[in-house]
Amino acid sequence: MLVMIYMPVMAWEVSNSGTSVNTDYHEAFSAITTDGLTLFISSDRPGGYGSSEKEVFWMAASYDIYVTHRENLDSSWGPVVNLGSDINTSASEHSPMLSPDGHYLYFMSARPGGFGDDDIYRSYREDVTDDRGWGAPENLGEGVNGAYIDSCPVFYVSEDGSAYLFYVQAAGPDPVTIDFKVSELNTSTNRFMASRTVEISTPATDGHLDPWHGLIWGEQYPDGFGGSDIYITDRIVSEEDLTKSWTTPINAGSGINTEYEETMPSAMSDGSRLYFMSDRPGGQGGMDIYEAVNEAAN
Repeated sequence: MLVMIYMPVMAWEVSNSGTSVNTDYHEAFSAITTDGLTLFISSDRPGGYGSSEKEVFWMAASYDIYVTHRENLDSSWGPVVNLGSDINTSASEHSPMLSPDGHYLYFMSARPGGFGDDDIYRSYREDVTDDRGWGAPENLGEGVNGAYIDSCPVFYVSEDGSAYLFYVQAAGPDPVTIDFKVSELNTSTNRFMASRTVEISTPATDGHLDPWHGLIWGEQYPDGFGGSDIYITDRIVSEEDLTKSWTTPINAGSGINTEYEETMPSAMSDGSRLYFMSDRPGGQGGMDIYEAVNEAAN
């Protein structure tokens, strides 16, 4: 049994990630690395491989995946770098998630040639410091990808070395019917096996699940503040069945959530800092990336 880092409802100090990260276009679907020094974002800003339209709904935007770094947790974010034409296309690419060893990038792409509307891909790099050293992406196959939306991948490695992919999948063309899924990696073949539904999936939109910290993005969940909210679930990770043992999600509270959209939570390994996207007033425009610092950790 492995006890995960549970993030209880607590006092958070929330701030916009600033103009080095956010623009007056959409910055969304971000992922922080375990040390908090590298941030992957998705953006439809001009200069990428996809289209840029300020007035487009954030879920329909054509995103590219970018990365930025900082020297320490008190430093500002550095230049935002596009990951290049192997990762990004004229279609939409978003929801980047780095594997713990830094070699694989998992992400969603709507490029042609997949199994459905949006599929999950992964790309490998030999040098973990090379932001543009990614190889040609590999579609994860029909064990993971279905005929509709597959997105928001999170690569999870258990204490015994077993590896799993958590993600979300739409049951049909209506994007409201989205559930949490998990697929185990066959380490002998380096291929993912047929996925299973995680039992805390609901009739509402299950947008994202971070199994490391029990963070959920849920839309139309009960006790919400409006739009999409961030929720927390507590569990003891059972390596016998990762679909089970989850507690009922509870709202992360008004320190994080507002009447606007709060989605795609991602946290540092110790849970002291949380990153998410929101269209609340006071940002740079469109969706922005925000940072929430656990005040009790300071």
